[in-house]
Amino acid sequence: MIENLIERFYEAASMNRWNDHIRPVELTELDKQAHKMVIAYVIAKFEESDRDIVINWQNLIEGGIFEFLHRTILTDIKPPVFHKMMEEKEEDLNKYVNEQLDEDMNGLGKNFKENFNKYFFDHNYAKIEKRILKAAHYMATNWEFKIIYHTSPFIYGIEETKESIENQIEDHYDLIGVQKISLEKKSFGFIDLCGQLRFQERWAHSPRLPKTSVLGHMYIVAITSYLLSLDNNSVKNAFTTIFSLDCFMIYLRY
Repeated sequence: MIENLIERFYEAASMNRWNDHIRPVELTELDKQAHKMVIAYVIAKFEESDRDIVINWQNLIEGGIFEFLHRTILTDIKPPVFHKMMEEKEEDLNKYVNEQLDEDMNGLGKNFKENFNKYFFDHNYAKIEKRILKAAHYMATNWEFKIIYHTSPFIYGIEETKESIENQIEDHYDLIGVQKISLEKKSFGFIDLCGQLRFQERWAHSPRLPKTSVLGHMYIVAITSYLLSLDNNSVKNAFTTIFSLDCFMIYLRY
């Protein structure tokens, strides 16, 4: 049921990240996932424009949603442990997530559930889109980590964390968008500006639980619109018109 999935997305607004580090600002899973999709959009656009790579935008959009749902189920596992478990027990973890979400995906159409299973169990499915999303994941993590690092560079193990994140980004340096964002010039300016929307509270004059940032709210609206569009076959532009276009309007003003 779509309402069950939406509740899961909103729960992510209460899932704190880096909760074993000193945090000068609140960093939530919802905001991380939203920022990740902004970065994925930029990387994918560069792949299309600069390298003539064909991007399946539906696979990219759905892949982001699938990975978000996957993380909401396994959120209590610390990232280093999570990544280690995914290396050794990926299929078992994916089966567990599938079981937890199976009923929630009823009513969204046969293709959505099939694509969810293909995304996690077929290694040849959406290969370039998965790679872009993985790169975006680590770049969004790195954006957060810089805030943490400058606040508490003395924390035990923080240098190892820094090296691990940087190594993961380097592993995706074949993507032209990763190279350009890493320069921290024009493209990074857009990414950084969107990231600042994580600190702006949505509906500031009307307190809500959980608190939702502007960026997180935009992503939930985009996801909800996409899921609703599955019923009337208008999936083509739901994500870009509601989520990415809003971000680019900010970019134009910037």
